[in-house]
Amino acid sequence: MRKLLIVLLGGLLMLSGCASNFRSRTAMMEANKQKLALYIEGKTGPFSDDMTIYVNNQNIIEGTITSSLPSNNFSGVYKGIKIDAECSLFATGGFNMMHKCLLFLDGKKADELTF
Repeated sequence: MRKLLIVLLGGLLMLSGCASNFRSRTAMMEANKQKLALYIEGKTGPFSDDMTIYVNNQNIIEGTITSSLPSNNFSGVYKGIKIDAECSLFATGGFNMMHKCLLFLDGKKADELTF
């Protein structure tokens, strides 16, 4: 009984860690010759291949990365600034997978976001 309880608790902890996965950054970036304070956030859902990138709380990029297509490029626009994301999946150990996106503003590398 004790072993079963430990296995169930371990599984529950693993599931709760996968329930929502997000990371954010706040950065000063320059685009169109103006300095911008951008709050960038990446999110995935529970057990989902879908991902969303927000800039200053606005949904800018949505996409899907799967184990059969572990990298992809996405684009969006924030206040006239083109935002490109080169995203890929990588394993962190066990069954955990994370997203890594290199972000470009108007073609210039701006930041890296891991979530």
